[in-house]
Amino acid sequence: MTIWSLVGRGLIGLLATAWIFNVVMVAVFAVPDRYSGTGSILMSLLIFAGGLLPLAIFAYLFREHLSAFSPRSHVASGVSPESGPPTLLEAVSDRELEVLALVARGRSNKEIAQELMITVGTVKTHTNNINRKLGTRTRTQAIAAARSLGLL
Repeated sequence: MTIWSLVGRGLIGLLATAWIFNVVMVAVFAVPDRYSGTGSILMSLLIFAGGLLPLAIFAYLFREHLSAFSPRSHVASGVSPESGPPTLLEAVSDRELEVLALVARGRSNKEIAQELMITVGTVKTHTNNINRKLGTRTRTQAIAAARSLGLL
C-alpha cells in the first residue's frame, strides 16, 4: 500500500467521521431546541437517517475503490500482494471446468444449463463452487483466476 493510499484512507475516514459527528450534534442538540416531545424524537431520527444517506450513497458508489482499503480485500479476490497470482484453494471438478469454460465464452446460466443438460440451479451451484475454490466473488474474477492458474 502506498503512502498516498494511506493518506487517502485517512482523509476519507476523517471526513466521514466529521460528517457523522455534525449530523449527530444537529440531531441531539439543535432539534430539541425547536421541537418538544415525540416531534423532537422523530425529527432527530429523520435528521440522523437523512444525514447518513449521503455516506451510504458514497460508500455504495465507490465500493470497489473503498474495498481496496479493506484488510480482507486481497483474500476476497484470491490475490495477495505478497503471493502474486491466485492459488487454488480446492481441486476443481471436471464438470466445474466445463461450466467455467462456458462461462468464459460468455454464456448465460440458462444457455449453460441447456448445453450441459442440467438445471439452472445446478449451474448456479457449480459457479458458486468455482468461486469458492478459486477464492473469487464474480464470474469475471473466476475467469481471470482460472486463466492465471492455467485451468482455461
